[in-house]
Amino acid sequence: MKKVSVCYGQDTAAYCDEVIDVDDSIANDPEQLKKFLIERALEIANNDDEEHPFEPEYDFMNLRVVVARVGSKTVLNGIQVEPNYHDSGLELNTAMNQLQSIESRASCFLSAAIRCGRTEEEAKKSVDELYDFFNTHA
Repeated sequence: MKKVSVCYGQDTAAYCDEVIDVDDSIANDPEQLKKFLIERALEIANNDDEEHPFEPEYDFMNLRVVVARVGSKTVLNGIQVEPNYHDSGLELNTAMNQLQSIESRASCFLSAAIRCGRTEEEAKKSVDELYDFFNTHA
């Protein structure tokens, strides 16, 4: 028997709710409101305090095995247990980056689909269907 040290992880979102007074000129202009709220979000995130706590949303999604070690040797890491939508979004963004090679983009797209719990075959079928759709509905 060997002892295996394992770290499990999951991405847990945290939310902060507030009701704030905003000048009419800002509240009635979506672009100005967006700019204001981005600045406000950064202010709150950088000054997390009792008045504006970020409360965790324990939805237990994206469960994964972060790392497994036998003794001091890492034997496994990054094992997906459930769909991982956050990482798939990052990979999909890379797949759409036209500065990347087409091979890299295709690999990232397939990886994103797999992280969402889909198979490579399902991903390829979706690409074919989307290609057909865009070519007939342009």
